Amino acid sequence: MNPKNKTFSLKVTSKDVAALVGVSQSTVSRVLNTSSESGFISKETADRVRAAAEQLGYSPNPIARALRGEKTNLIGLVVREISDPFFAGLIEAISFEAKARGLNVVLGHVHGDPYEGLKLTHVLDSRQCDGMVFVGDLRDDQGVLQTVVREKRPVVTLCRGKRDANVPVVNCDNSAGVRMILEHLLSNQHKYITFVDGGWFGDIRERRDSFLAYKQQHGLDALNWIQAEENSFGGGYRVMQNLLSLSQRPTAVMAADDAMAIGIIKAIHDAGLRIPQDISVVGFDDIPIAQYTYPSLTTVRQPIEKMAKRSLEILIDQISHNTPETGTMVELLMPELVIRESSGTAPQGQELNH
Repeated sequence: MNPKNKTFSLKVTSKDVAALVGVSQSTVSRVLNTSSESGFISKETADRVRAAAEQLGYSPNPIARALRGEKTNLIGLVVREISDPFFAGLIEAISFEAKARGLNVVLGHVHGDPYEGLKLTHVLDSRQCDGMVFVGDLRDDQGVLQTVVREKRPVVTLCRGKRDANVPVVNCDNSAGVRMILEHLLSNQHKYITFVDGGWFGDIRERRDSFLAYKQQHGLDALNWIQAEENSFGGGYRVMQNLLSLSQRPTAVMAADDAMAIGIIKAIHDAGLRIPQDISVVGFDDIPIAQYTYPSLTTVRQPIEKMAKRSLEILIDQISHNTPETGTMVELLMPELVIRESSGTAPQGQELNH
């Protein structure tokens, strides 16, 4: 029997697996629906059952397992924006970590809508999913998470900033990342630095607040702040067009995330200016395309693999002990500054005038 020669069918049942191996259906069920080996079934038989199940493309019904009071090995993953390049990378990292632990991921996309998030929590409820992971915050989403808390479901969240939701949160240390960027720019003699804000999201709000706090603590009155209409390529492009129309332009622009930074780079190119000779641009996240922009983007790299691993460790601990976390626990992981071609020494005379 070669497990690589899989013959998938929507109608495969445990009876088919049993017939292929030459054992009873109850033996198949006992092997595939329990997390530990049974003393009544030999290892050789168990291995043959698993190989046959893989060959036929059969897996136990998670709902049937849940109705028997067993773990389903399903994790519900609720994502704010599936099209966001950073979230796409984080989804991949979480899925990889889950698979390594014998778990499957059920993905739900809420389009930033808390009502959609509430509906998804009912679909991915504890009868089907052993636990839930929320990636990104939603406007007015406290009701969604409190519903999860009230029903005592294992849950962990990522990329929310430090919003108090009474659930465990795994985050990049946004404040540390902002400090890394500003120290890098100041070491390159920049005084006129603008922060391009992407809105109300928890992580972005932390970056904005850290920028303003650094400005106040170091007496850097020349630091400016402007808000974009959205954290997107287009939002960054439009804001940079406005900045370039000012009589005094910044010599460096820090974007709230890489998507905005890429839009900013495009607007500077379209205006006939050079990066970094005329204006330096820095982002946040280090999405895959950041190293391929022209010029390549200086940015802060979030440790998404570590974030994915730690979030699942917290969730699995809750599931294993059947003790959902109570109270907010925020765990911060350190980011890394990646210096590329889009940042350099400030131009002479500092500000660029018309």
